Amino acid sequence: MPENLVELQPDRYRRGLAWLQRRPLRWALLFSLGAISSFAFAPTFYLPVLLVTMPVFVWMFMRTAGPGAAFWDGWAFGFGFFSLGLRWIVQSFANQPSVPDAMGPPAVLLLALAMGLYPALVAAFTRRVSAPGLTA
Repeated sequence: MPENLVELQPDRYRRGLAWLQRRPLRWALLFSLGAISSFAFAPTFYLPVLLVTMPVFVWMFMRTAGPGAAFWDGWAFGFGFFSLGLRWIVQSFANQPSVPDAMGPPAVLLLALAMGLYPALVAAFTRRVSAPGLTA
């Protein structure tokens, strides 16, 4: 008896997940997963969202060709997470009379670009040191 879905219907399963290999769609999904994950923290504290987003994120980057592709998957997730999670910084720019309000959004996006490196490095390292049986 087949142990998993891939052995049961290999062609249908691979064709069904082929869209995940297209980079723009994959990165858009990972960005969205990261953005949704930010709702688990202040001010909403909706922690159950992590029970869905984190396993999907790990499943996606563990199915990459190697650590390089996992790095970019992790960066897309992190960029989405920090883009929405650091939105409160824009309001702090509005409270500073000496700083133009228009500097808030670019500052948050640049910070999110940089902070996205943390999940990217974790994903690449995890993919690099993972056992071969865990990647399927």
